[in-house]
Amino acid sequence: ANRRRLDLEQMRDTFLTVSGQLNTTMYGRPASITSTDNLRRTIYSFVERQNIPNVVQTFDFANSDTSTARRVQTTVPQQALYALNSDFVGNAATALADKLAEGTDKEKIIELYRLVFSRPPNGEELALGVAFVEQMPWEQYTQVILMTNELMFID
Repeated sequence: ANRRRLDLEQMRDTFLTVSGQLNTTMYGRPASITSTDNLRRTIYSFVERQNIPNVVQTFDFANSDTSTARRVQTTVPQQALYALNSDFVGNAATALADKLAEGTDKEKIIELYRLVFSRPPNGEELALGVAFVEQMPWEQYTQVILMTNELMFID
């Protein structure tokens, strides 16, 4: 099978879903795709043709001036930098950390893997996770989990 990266819309909706932030309201007025207040599915977002946001261009958004049957897909460093530095991903990571139930670090990591990957962590993942959260805030760990290839790519 060919591995492919989630496109921007799929990635954004995935982050909103796993973090528990997704507003499932249907219909209504569209909102800017870059607005931090926009927690609706990306299909309800708009992109201005004359002022295309950098994030949209970074993730291979189709040219809005012509009909495009298939998007060209690239993997470039700017995409990882966006995931590391954007308010949107940071907010999703914080919401995901807040969503975890009370318990030990191990229990929270198991819950995190269930929420994000629909599976439990293996022994190595659990040990690495515990070591990480002993040194760093949970929000950083959840951001790392959101950036994993397992979530960002489809096999």
